[in-house]
Amino acid sequence: MSLSVSVTEVRNALRCPRLFVLGRQTGRAQGHPAGASLLGATFHRVVDDLSRRAVAIEARMAGTSELHVRDAVTHVAMALLVIELDRRPWLASMPAEVDDVAEALRQLATYVARSVVAEPGNARELLRSFFVHSEVELDASVGGIRVRGRADAVFRRGSELDVIEYKLTAESNAPLDRAQVALYQRLLRERQGVEAEAVVLRFAPQLQETRLGVVAANELVQRVVEPLLAAMPGWLDAPATAPATERTDLCPACPLRDACAAEYPAQLPPRDTPPATARRPDAETGVVTSASTAEAPAGGTAGGTAGGTAEDTAEDTASERDMAFCQDAVAAAFRDLGVPAKVTGGHVGPRLILLEIAAKATVRDIDKARDAIIHHLQTRASMAVQLEREGGVRRIVAERREPRPVSLDGLLRRDAAWLGEEPGRFVLGEKIGGGVLHGDLGDPSSCHLLVGGQSGSGKSVLLRALTASLVQLHPPSAIQLSIVDPKRVTFGGQRAALAAHLARPLCFDAEGALGILAELVDEMEERYRLLEQAGVDSLGELPVEARLPRQVLVVDEFADLLASSSLAKELEHHLKRLGSKSRAAGIHLILATQRPDAKTMSMALRANLPGRVALRVADRHNAQIILDQPGAEELLGKGDLLASLGAGVIRAQAPMI
Repeated sequence: MSLSVSVTEVRNALRCPRLFVLGRQTGRAQGHPAGASLLGATFHRVVDDLSRRAVAIEARMAGTSELHVRDAVTHVAMALLVIELDRRPWLASMPAEVDDVAEALRQLATYVARSVVAEPGNARELLRSFFVHSEVELDASVGGIRVRGRADAVFRRGSELDVIEYKLTAESNAPLDRAQVALYQRLLRERQGVEAEAVVLRFAPQLQETRLGVVAANELVQRVVEPLLAAMPGWLDAPATAPATERTDLCPACPLRDACAAEYPAQLPPRDTPPATARRPDAETGVVTSASTAEAPAGGTAGGTAGGTAEDTAEDTASERDMAFCQDAVAAAFRDLGVPAKVTGGHVGPRLILLEIAAKATVRDIDKARDAIIHHLQTRASMAVQLEREGGVRRIVAERREPRPVSLDGLLRRDAAWLGEEPGRFVLGEKIGGGVLHGDLGDPSSCHLLVGGQSGSGKSVLLRALTASLVQLHPPSAIQLSIVDPKRVTFGGQRAALAAHLARPLCFDAEGALGILAELVDEMEERYRLLEQAGVDSLGELPVEARLPRQVLVVDEFADLLASSSLAKELEHHLKRLGSKSRAAGIHLILATQRPDAKTMSMALRANLPGRVALRVADRHNAQIILDQPGAEELLGKGDLLASLGAGVIRAQAPMI
């Protein structure tokens, strides 16, 4: 019996042959989630219905110009979208996703109008014949393998046909999109005997058209798809022969990651799964899906152990060697320098070792030899160390020779029970002595955050991890984000994964940020009116069924926004207003900057940001502005941080994502 495969399986096999094999083994038809819009099915239903509404579109046309056709198509499309939203009221919790779908429909209306008016003839007649097929089922043999699938649409341009594939995905999937639509072009010819050009319409949300002529599409199928189809039966017969994907960046969010690790024991890339597995509602049913990290590992506790999870400990094989080397080097330094002190204990963190030092007589003996001890360890043992003083306690902090990476996924698993209790709780990293460094936006001591760190300090990675931890265990109905990203790169890769939790599209400039701040101020005032009517003091005191989502504004490089002299005063006014009174209303600020100087950070603004996180900064002055004490200028960079969240200043290592 010959093999029969779906176009989705072919696409999966192009992405990763093992994903195709495991999909067959597990009986799960997998579409890779990374970069996918949650509302893709909603968009397709609206467009499918739109293609059958030529009469309704004509009735709305006041003329036959491109503008008239576009406005008529847009009006009908928006009306159909409203019907979809009425049928699925839970989609209101994902406003940014809905906005993207609406914009994609507007872009499609422009495309239809431009295509119709570009052809000679009567625009009304051309519009009636433009939508040839929608959601057309195709089934044919390609290279001896039966392939079945459903093309999104077939359009007519004059005497020519286009087979269309709609995509609400990132540009990184473009090669797969071209191969997929070329395969549909082949199936259409084999099934219906018609030639068509292959066209990908990608809405991101601005429309990008990729057109493959008949010759180019045929060549792509022969060169890429047919050899793949020929190999697929062999992979099913002998799964071990299925090669791994060359795109290891896909592995962290793969829906069959665990099955792959069991079937193919080779080491998977040591990266994190969030936020692609964020807790979000199924767009079709409204049922909130559980994130993969929603439960702590068997036998573990919500807060983890001092040494980390079993997985962390198993990977940290160098910890004992690093600790022994460090203790021996410090003991040798004391002996060589004649310092009457000894090591009494210590902890091995992911990147640092903390040694407790006890004086045999007085701590003054250690303090007097401080510079000599540091110099000795640097020159004799090549160790980067710091000697810390806290009251009568003295500690040596040394950088490990073989550091252990910190996984956000691991931290979330360890802290899942606590994080899941209330929306607004987040993870910042792993402490030197073990345990998870976490915070709570609902706590007055960390309701708003100031994050500072120079280039290379790990600030962008920390912001991504922080936002991922916020959405990992709570649906959009509980927490929503607004993100201002002036650099355009900090959150670009997370856009699709965070989409369900975005209250509005990503913002990149001062004018847009000002609009968001004004909206949040209005939202704050409205929420206080609701709290007054309910007779409660804060959002958390409302009944669960009446609670509004926490709104979190994340601003990267807000110093760049304040550099706009015409808007700086108004921006700072809104920030101070929100910082001073929005906590009880469930609206929170996370402001990050490379330049935490006095000009950027006024005293009034700093006073309203109680939570402080400092990565490596340029100098002692910058450290003082963030933490009200020095120290951040001596951090190691790349995620080494100090945080003040109401329980003193704590040092930790930020996780990877």
